[in-house]
Amino acid sequence: MNKHTLIRTMVAAGFAAVGALPGCLVEGTPNAVREPPQLPPGAAAYMPAMPEAQPRRLTVLHTNDEHSHLFGFGPELDYPFLPDPAEDGSGIATTVAAVTKIATQADQQTVGGFVRRDYLINQLRTQSSDPVLTISAGDSTMGTLFHVAGTQAAPDWLAMALAGYDYTTLGNHEFDFGPDALALTIKAASNLSFGGMPKIISTNINFDDVTGPTGALLKSQFGDGGSGALVQPWDIKVMANGLRVGLLGALGYHAAFVGPNRLPITFSVPQDGAACADASSCIIDEPVMCASGLCQCTRGHCVDPLDATAHILAAAADLQPYVDALRNQFAVDVVVLISHMGTTEDVAVAQLTHGIDVIIGGHSHDTLPAYVVPGTSTILAQAGSYGRRLGELTIEVAPSGAVSIAAAELHDIDYTLDAEIAAGTSLPTVVSPALERAVTLTLGVFAPVIQGLNAQLVPVFNLLMPWQTWTSIYQPVATSTYDIVGGLQFQDTNLLHFVTDAELAIVSANTCPVATSRATIAVQANGVLRDDLQFSQTSGATSVADVFRVAPLGASPFEAAAVRAPGYPLMRFQLLALEILAGLEVGVTNGLVSDDFFLSYAGAKIEYDLSRPNFTVADPVNSGKITKITIGTDLTGYTWVIYDASRPFATRWQDAGGTPFDPTSNLITVVTNLYIGGFLDAFGLAPRDGTGTPIGLDDTILCWAGQAPDCGGTGANVIMPCKVASMGTVPWPVPEVKEWQVLLTYLSSPLALDGTVPPLLYAGAAPAAPRVIDVTP
Repeated sequence: MNKHTLIRTMVAAGFAAVGALPGCLVEGTPNAVREPPQLPPGAAAYMPAMPEAQPRRLTVLHTNDEHSHLFGFGPELDYPFLPDPAEDGSGIATTVAAVTKIATQADQQTVGGFVRRDYLINQLRTQSSDPVLTISAGDSTMGTLFHVAGTQAAPDWLAMALAGYDYTTLGNHEFDFGPDALALTIKAASNLSFGGMPKIISTNINFDDVTGPTGALLKSQFGDGGSGALVQPWDIKVMANGLRVGLLGALGYHAAFVGPNRLPITFSVPQDGAACADASSCIIDEPVMCASGLCQCTRGHCVDPLDATAHILAAAADLQPYVDALRNQFAVDVVVLISHMGTTEDVAVAQLTHGIDVIIGGHSHDTLPAYVVPGTSTILAQAGSYGRRLGELTIEVAPSGAVSIAAAELHDIDYTLDAEIAAGTSLPTVVSPALERAVTLTLGVFAPVIQGLNAQLVPVFNLLMPWQTWTSIYQPVATSTYDIVGGLQFQDTNLLHFVTDAELAIVSANTCPVATSRATIAVQANGVLRDDLQFSQTSGATSVADVFRVAPLGASPFEAAAVRAPGYPLMRFQLLALEILAGLEVGVTNGLVSDDFFLSYAGAKIEYDLSRPNFTVADPVNSGKITKITIGTDLTGYTWVIYDASRPFATRWQDAGGTPFDPTSNLITVVTNLYIGGFLDAFGLAPRDGTGTPIGLDDTILCWAGQAPDCGGTGANVIMPCKVASMGTVPWPVPEVKEWQVLLTYLSSPLALDGTVPPLLYAGAAPAAPRVIDVTP
């Protein structure tokens, strides 16, 4: 019951009580009934006119998963508002240069870009007759080199502050550098924007497991709703037309699962498991505490990290009391949930709760025009990703309180806006206000960040890739007549081939000590690759910034602060052949359910049959979807059939000479990144050393070792296990081998592609010769 209903009920009850009291007399004759006054014939009783209650409206402008795409999504060398591409005279550093490029080399490829988004937001806000609320649904950071400057310059949130965003929430990628780096970024954004940064709403964040210094700073930034703290569980915004809007924010189960660097920060988890003090308290045989057998101790309870249903139910249970309080205690007219949960979980939460009017979604990168979730009255919308679209949702709030969609549209943000921004400009004397603002933002906000990135990264490029002189993150790296693209769900792609080829080639060629003769495969997952490798339409070149966008995610918990660089490091370790089979099974069973986990390879080709049952230890002879594993490369051919399910069970595994071997004692070398390696434990696997002994993740990380002992040759491209390179000390004093650095090396090195991508090598989306092959009848 809300406040107004309660007051009406109390008043009605009071009148009823007065009328029921015995002996209560009306003024005049005792116990007489007063007659109403008599009016002269023909006269009408006077009734003051009451204004009829009118519906009120609210417009919500929304984006999500911008992932630091402050410049155009596409080959950044073509983006017209680009400062200082390569310090070669072609930089866009003045209004004249920007207009010239728009007029003479019109960009017809890049989409997004902050100055375009800022222009469109201002246009829609100015044109709206309704009050406007501007929201981002999380993952505003992590995806381009701009996120590297987060803890000092906070360019993503600073840009949103300048565009007038009101609110955002935390996505999983906000935690990629850990909770402490996130807290420093929030602090920097607050200082630089003079308090004008978007309010961060996170309703289901939890700090129970923060017992040491990690996470303490973020915890100190969290305060009560409406308190003005940097991070709050809820807030209320009163619009110009009197509408009271209550705002909540949530990070979902899948987002938390794929964001391990958030720990010890947690989000909604079930609290009905057995009490525990640590993970060992949950590892027992009877009773089985978790269906997956992988219980974790979280917030003092044993929790199954793979039980998605329980986590989603927990999120709904966490949100409902806040919805109730906003409605009943604070009498809001509209409840908006800013969600970084993904569409599937958004729909579930809408159906499991009551009172949420609007969900502005994120995480799943869906282009989702506003609609009402079936079985509910909740409106759900999501605007894709990377700032390529701006959602505009206008809702109408009836006098009854019912909320409906009055209008909804997803606006494209692309190069077609450039002409609008420059419209009315007549150089040299007349510059349109929109163009002046665009150039001011570029030169005043983004150019200084790029200068700082150049100062930070260019010396590293010259150290790691000394075969050419590097000057800028926008320096051309390689040329191609085609883009190397991915984006096919649940399928092998040329982008996956390019990345795994680069990792296998560079690590194998430069590793010291030299790799053994055992089979080596490189593994990559679709979810780690965030962009195609795109080349300029005018020059055919790609830049350092473009290459970085392919694999920009993550950081390392092991790297020393003095040499810390963005990106997941590569790792090299051994697995038993049978464990390799188990990992490939995960790539099929999980990868065909969640595209993020779809795996592809270099050094191996696999075939699978979906009509076969999942692999089980109880029946290893007849179970398992993987039917064949063949070792080789596209250049040498795939000639070693290391595993074939059609062979008799005793001879399924064979060495290169055709001799059967025991898969429980023979090792295979794996090259992958720390993100993928970090999931080994979740599936009951552990990396091994050359003797087959299980080792920790920190023993697998690779470093650029420079002049290494007992290695032939010299040069900074020597790759060694970090602990060996640093004589067993942790953290190691030499830089880790980052995935994106390996891509740069593969493209530019004279010993690899040497600055030119050969015709047809990676052309098209689906490769002509796939390495992951569906042989289902």
